[in-house]
Amino acid sequence: MGSPRERLPRLEMCCLSYVERTGQRRYPCAPCLRYSDRSERKAMTYKAYIDNIKTKTGKDPEYFQALAEEKGLVKHAELLAWLKSDCGLGHGHANAMILYIQNPELARRKIREDAKKEKTKR
Repeated sequence: MGSPRERLPRLEMCCLSYVERTGQRRYPCAPCLRYSDRSERKAMTYKAYIDNIKTKTGKDPEYFQALAEEKGLVKHAELLAWLKSDCGLGHGHANAMILYIQNPELARRKIREDAKKEKTKR
């Protein structure tokens, strides 16, 4: 049958040590549940975030950049609150847009890199 570590490869140390000490299986704790299936999920690329924003809102990043400049929003917290409340973006998408607003060169470079990676995977 194998050791508990072999039978339960996804559990973190806290749950594994419990199984090894008691020999009983228990439901995974919150950290184990949170981190257990990360390897199965694909992480969204920065380009994917920007593409989703364009699809959802119909507006490109330059629009949000100009609007933020017009409103005088500079700080991360101000931009985050504005993008989430007025523009209807989620927290992750708002953070992606904030990078574009605050550092457009870096954002464009990340988009180019992600596009290259997409091409090589195909």
